[in-house]
Amino acid sequence: GHHGCVNCLEWNERGSYLASGSDDRRLIIWDPFERKSLLTMNTGHMANIFSVKFLSSLNENLIVTGAADNKIRVHDIKALETRHVFSCHSGRVKRLANTPSEPFLFWSASEDGTCRQFDLRDPDQCIAVNPLKSELVAIGGNEPFVRMFDRRKLTLSTYDSVTPQERISRTVCRALNLPSLSSQPHQFSFEVPPQSNNNTIF
Repeated sequence: GHHGCVNCLEWNERGSYLASGSDDRRLIIWDPFERKSLLTMNTGHMANIFSVKFLSSLNENLIVTGAADNKIRVHDIKALETRHVFSCHSGRVKRLANTPSEPFLFWSASEDGTCRQFDLRDPDQCIAVNPLKSELVAIGGNEPFVRMFDRRKLTLSTYDSVTPQERISRTVCRALNLPSLSSQPHQFSFEVPPQSNNNTIF
């Protein structure tokens, strides 16, 4: 079994196996009915594992782990290898969430104050959901700036016909102070079209 505190347990969708993550940084799959471990995997995490989730709709071969090293890792337990490593967070990753209806998506919550969405179909992961206003989503891509979207104002009919700056209402563009140990508020600068002659600070 484990050689440290067991911090998280997760049933697979069928309720036949348990996955556990521990301070020993290992992932173990259990058959609780036979009272035995089926496999033990070194995850590559450098600190305590706090959350583990089966990606249940993908043949239950993929498991996601989040840990105190600020990393999220996706493991193939059939091949005994780590497929993806995400280093988006700057604080400990405390919780992961997923849903069977979205087999390629999962979400993370971290002590850095952010919740993030990950899509395994997309090789580049740079998206963050505002933890205080979850309708606001910041997305980074190949361009040298970050785009801000309001999910409430997106529609399938207009999505491809408007620019990202039009997809977020000006009424929600205001300065926001985020919780911090320092006395200085965090500010984020987003590039806006040249004709506006200014930058919007969030």
